[in-house]
Amino acid sequence: MKVLFVVTELQRPVGGLYRFAVELLPAWRKAFAQGRTQFEPLVFSMKDPLAPPGDLVPSADFRMPEGVALFEAVRGGEKCYFLESALSQEQLGEFQQKLWETYGVRSMKSASWVFYRQLNAFWKSLPEVYPSVREKHDVALVDCQDWLAYPAGFALKEKFGLPLYCRMHSCEWGRSLGKPDPEEPQLSIEAAALQEADFFQSVSAGEVRFDLYRLLPLKEALAREKPRGEEWMARQAAKEKDYQDFLLTEPRGKAVLVGKRCAGVPNGIILDSWRKITAEDVAAGRAALDALLPGKEKYAFFIGRPAKIKGVYELLDAFARLDAAFGLVMSSSFTPPLFDEFMREIAARGLQDRVALRDGWIDEKLKKQIMCASDVIVLPSLYEPFGIVTLEGLAADLACEANGLGGPVVVVGDTGGMKETVENRVSGLKAPMDADRFELKSELLAGVLSEAFNDAELKRRLSRGGAERVKSPVYDWVNIAETYGGLYARCVKNCRESQAQLK
Repeated sequence: MKVLFVVTELQRPVGGLYRFAVELLPAWRKAFAQGRTQFEPLVFSMKDPLAPPGDLVPSADFRMPEGVALFEAVRGGEKCYFLESALSQEQLGEFQQKLWETYGVRSMKSASWVFYRQLNAFWKSLPEVYPSVREKHDVALVDCQDWLAYPAGFALKEKFGLPLYCRMHSCEWGRSLGKPDPEEPQLSIEAAALQEADFFQSVSAGEVRFDLYRLLPLKEALAREKPRGEEWMARQAAKEKDYQDFLLTEPRGKAVLVGKRCAGVPNGIILDSWRKITAEDVAAGRAALDALLPGKEKYAFFIGRPAKIKGVYELLDAFARLDAAFGLVMSSSFTPPLFDEFMREIAARGLQDRVALRDGWIDEKLKKQIMCASDVIVLPSLYEPFGIVTLEGLAADLACEANGLGGPVVVVGDTGGMKETVENRVSGLKAPMDADRFELKSELLAGVLSEAFNDAELKRRLSRGGAERVKSPVYDWVNIAETYGGLYARCVKNCRESQAQLK
């Protein structure tokens, strides 16, 4: 049986959704070949009409409705399909009216946003293409990644009765640090996902609880505002009760948390390339750090978006409190104005000779070399649903330990998936924070960093612990694909039960 796997960010190798898909897909295929799941992927994505096609080529595998073009390319070892379409102003208005009347999606504020218009066209075209798809494939359900894909799933469920699986990679409430704009479409789409989905999954046990706690009141209000009859309201009340019961589940010590209608399942990591790191690679990484910021005794390394959500300003404040012998290298992609802003922030704290910015994309091998050579990998995010770089930090420990070297201390904010990945003083260090208020005090982060830099015995112990943690079966993509298979079966069962209640 096929899963119609819908992900919008697959054309170019940029972003977390791209990485999630290309790492999951080969493991999923392996799990299917081994008989560990009865489901296999059938991937559909969106082609950006404003971007170069790259390796995308026209495809004739399915009939296309008028105005829709089909392309194909390989991602993660799987043939993936890309839809290109556009809507006239009149079609766009009608479609957005439908989104509002049926699902409470607020589009007016984003109506002129080019990317949102492209998403609208994709959401409308995929259900139009689906009849041709099901002629060739036995599709069991649709699995949509984030708000960027959910409305396509809503329509597929409404028109064809397809069971709907919604996977939340990050929540608008968190992305906005607790200040979402209710007039933007993201939040209303996420609330509608709780209403429409037959199964809802987030990328960590903590994140699924976070998502439900923030979105459930909005989902309940949506059902009251746009009811669809007494039987439908009764099913929604039962669904809300299931979500509420799930929130009572004890999450402590559980990386995977599963309920009747929702689950928290972490992402994984591929360790093969980390196991190939040599002592010479680590030495090359140290040379790269010395070249970026000469004359420092020890180095901390940050890699990620240069955004407030990543805790970058708290990190600079914390470094201002540390010994000048310790350097910080921050690797990110800056726009020229943002680069200038960061340089001003660094100068304002007197850190010109203690913080170096590395601008631009970083080669995977060089990234691994630098991570392994760093004394500390610091990821002080204020919101982080899962945190793949946290796992990469622990993988650096694994690589170093295999070469008889001590690896970096992984320091994270005590929030989201990082809370579960890192066990404090066992596999890394967690900076205390108020996760509900997205607040991390720089003085507390400075204290944790000071300990990471100065306690050699602790560093050795955490390196060994990090190496063990990252080898956990929980983070093996094949095991994750098998877990998804069980959750897909629950999704189908939930949908069938709901349909039976209507008859």
